[in-house]
Amino acid sequence: MLFFIFVPLSLMGFSQTNIGEIRKSFFKMDADTCAAFRLFEAVQKLDYQDSPLLLAYAGATEAASAPCIKGAFKKLEYFSRGKKNLEKAVQASPKNAEIRFLRFATQANIPSFIEYNNLDEDKPIILKQLPVLLADVKLNTFWFKASDFMLKSGKLNKEEEKTVKSIIEKHQK
Repeated sequence: MLFFIFVPLSLMGFSQTNIGEIRKSFFKMDADTCAAFRLFEAVQKLDYQDSPLLLAYAGATEAASAPCIKGAFKKLEYFSRGKKNLEKAVQASPKNAEIRFLRFATQANIPSFIEYNNLDEDKPIILKQLPVLLADVKLNTFWFKASDFMLKSGKLNKEEEKTVKSIIEKHQK
């Protein structure tokens, strides 16, 4: 399954990548299965250990890099380290909706045989904050895309879908 990250060339060579650039890169689709790996490499160059949000991006992109890695053991290693960093980020900032979304997106894209599922824990936190996040001019582009991703993921129940659609409608006017 292709992951949903594409890294523009402008991001590749910069070690001073900021969170805005990472957010912009996160949703750009491309047929390149190794885009997640390149974004992970860009994030890895940053000092992300003191930033739960950057740690979550490092975790999500490392976990998503598995398809680009050769060897089953190495794939599992990348996924496991990414998962560990996502969990550290959630522990460090449990109410951060963006961190919760990154974990949601990771879990929505893994095969069902991999036992990693906190969707029911993450969705209420995201949905509760979504109206405020969509109202924030600096973040709403990211959150409109995140909302669309959630709707298309098949991981929302009917009531959650209805809630997300209602929130989107209110903020698109």
